Amino acid sequence: MKILQHEEGFLKEQLFRISLICLGYVWRRVTARKLCSIIRFISPQFESELFMVRPCIRKLRYIGRGKDSTLASQPRNLFFVVGNVYVSKDFNGATYSFDAYDNGQRRIGCVYFERIT
Repeated sequence: MKILQHEEGFLKEQLFRISLICLGYVWRRVTARKLCSIIRFISPQFESELFMVRPCIRKLRYIGRGKDSTLASQPRNLFFVVGNVYVSKDFNGATYSFDAYDNGQRRIGCVYFERIT
């Protein structure tokens, strides 16, 4: 799974994703929002730190939307070029920001990138 390469150092987000998948097998109507509500009830501190923006400098190759992906219906991003390498500023477990991309104010999902180690 592509998301695994981005989760290194983001244990809470990884546990959240695994919990969401496991709960989905038992409870078909589970959503990320419902799981967050459950976690907030059990451990408010864990929930408050979940998907918190943290400094994370990584080299990432933009792979784009992909022709067969569900992202193909999304509008094209005019800033990023497929195949180019970019250096992230921070990460929240799901999205990155880049200094040059709207002065670091705008975020983009990790599924658009391949991590370069």
